[in-house]
Amino acid sequence: MLNGGNVNKTDPIAVVIATSKRRTNLLFSRSLRSVYEQVDVNPIEIVIVDDNPVKEGMDTSDEFEKIHETICRLRKEILKKSYYKYTEKKHILFDNFFKTTLLKNTRTPGHSGTGAWNTALSYLAQKYTDKNIFVAILDDDDEYRRDYLSTCMKLIKGHTKSIAAVFPFIEWKNKHGTMIFSFHKEQLTQRAFFIGDPGIQGSNMCIRLDILMAINGFDESLHSATDRDIMIRFLDYLEEYNSKNKEKMEIKIIPKPLVIHYADRADRVTTNKFLKKRGLNTFYKKYKDRFSEEDFIHSLERARRLFGYEYCE
Repeated sequence: MLNGGNVNKTDPIAVVIATSKRRTNLLFSRSLRSVYEQVDVNPIEIVIVDDNPVKEGMDTSDEFEKIHETICRLRKEILKKSYYKYTEKKHILFDNFFKTTLLKNTRTPGHSGTGAWNTALSYLAQKYTDKNIFVAILDDDDEYRRDYLSTCMKLIKGHTKSIAAVFPFIEWKNKHGTMIFSFHKEQLTQRAFFIGDPGIQGSNMCIRLDILMAINGFDESLHSATDRDIMIRFLDYLEEYNSKNKEKMEIKIIPKPLVIHYADRADRVTTNKFLKKRGLNTFYKKYKDRFSEEDFIHSLERARRLFGYEYCE
């Protein structure tokens, strides 16, 4: 944690943001801004992956330089104040305070950011091979409350080998108002994610990097239902690990909303029936054999009610 001049120390948590659909303005006004406004923490690295389309013959997207400029602007606008506040002896270079790296997506473009997230995970895994790092995912149109990362670190600190993931409650905002998604650890089961989503979005995931790599990251074949899919595989891994090892790993829940998820955009995957259908088709094909008949009916009823989805064999 940051206390006076003790800021040479970074905390073992990285933030990953995939940005697409020319939403650099939201990166500036919402997601990255909320990361740089975090208090009492110095993340080991912030990794932003540009998932905007790249024109033929070009090395990066048209947005890449704008994103770079956004990072530089926000660092000067926000981090300079924090840097001088927390570093009396200046034992750390400013570039290493909330160290930020911009990457281009080198994997599957689009697909709800799965390729971009995996680009970041691979980068982090290669760079931090000897550290127990946690990865906090953030969508480019969502934001963290100011104490999200520090609250995660209070739970994680000293227990990096026994904690597999930290999930806070999430505040869901749309044009109709605000709703708090709360859940208990007992509700986070594979069955719950087969049927629907008990309250885990990409933006309130904070999971150990080595576990994310062990389960091969995000499934890049999915156009939607990516959060449900990775949670099923994460819970499969945790169940198997705990059955084989004396020292168990557990999930920690933060029982307050520390992430704001905005569900008011017209260009969301859930409002694109074509992409939602393709994603759900792949999801059901992948997991149908693991559904009970009753759960499969419940899941299809939910998909029909929320997304107008009709299942076809």
